[in-house]
Amino acid sequence: MRGTTSKEIYSTTLAVSTFLPPLAAVPVADTLGWRVSLGMWGIVAGIALVPWVALLLKNGSRRDEPVKTELLVPDPTDGVDDFQDAVATATGPISSQPANRRHFARLWRLPLAWALAVVFGASSTMAYVSFAWMPTMLVDIGGVTPATAGFLLSLFALIGLPCSLLVPILVVRFQATRPLFFVAVIGGLVGLTGLLLFPTVALPLWVSIFGLTAIMFPLSLVLLSIRARTSESAVALSGFVQSIGYAIAATFPLLIGLLHETTAGWQIPLLVIAGVLIVAIPAGIVAGRRRTVEDEWERRHGRW
Repeated sequence: MRGTTSKEIYSTTLAVSTFLPPLAAVPVADTLGWRVSLGMWGIVAGIALVPWVALLLKNGSRRDEPVKTELLVPDPTDGVDDFQDAVATATGPISSQPANRRHFARLWRLPLAWALAVVFGASSTMAYVSFAWMPTMLVDIGGVTPATAGFLLSLFALIGLPCSLLVPILVVRFQATRPLFFVAVIGGLVGLTGLLLFPTVALPLWVSIFGLTAIMFPLSLVLLSIRARTSESAVALSGFVQSIGYAIAATFPLLIGLLHETTAGWQIPLLVIAGVLIVAIPAGIVAGRRRTVEDEWERRHGRW
């Protein structure tokens, strides 16, 4: 599809698939029961398994054939007027090679790689914690019904849809990495402040503003491409960033639950979530530097 990257499709699909279930789960449960509500998501999971099985069978029959991939490498001097032409001009087929251990090992020594991992981890933490605890939290502190809490969680997820469409355009055309990152962080902090201080006033507004943290997810995906020169380095960087980022994020739903149980409230958990955003600020500044991991390695250690 001309002018559309796989990362745009990926992040947009995630945005759509995350705001629909919270919107439908409680009404279906109220009408047909929780067994039906849970079972229909199992059917969706089964449908999602079909293309993976087909891909596995296809790859098994074509194991020895070379694989082609596309890497988004925007040219800062490109003078095109629309995003589609920018992507079409800057993106070309590159032979895909698996990341070797040498490249992967070097990433552990690069602040840029760690900065990208922290930004990705912060983004994933916001999503994981919200989907795990936001409905319960909104019922407790906002006094809303479970159905309304599900609607508000859907509203939070819906904010990610325009983000997934606009962020790649803004990064490629305007190099807006740092402004986008700070909009996400400031939005998250403002939303959390509203939930802390005024939880029963304008609850949809605080949830929507906090939803701006979704900017960091498509931003992280775009940076995985433009912070590497070659497909081989991009594969290594993607593996490094996502492994560490998801490992960081996976600890927080449990941590937030333990803090809520221990303190019998949501004030401390919300402050911890705000702390994650604040800690990520230096990483966002480093990730916004217009250089690749190869550039950083060569500047510090010599030839990549």
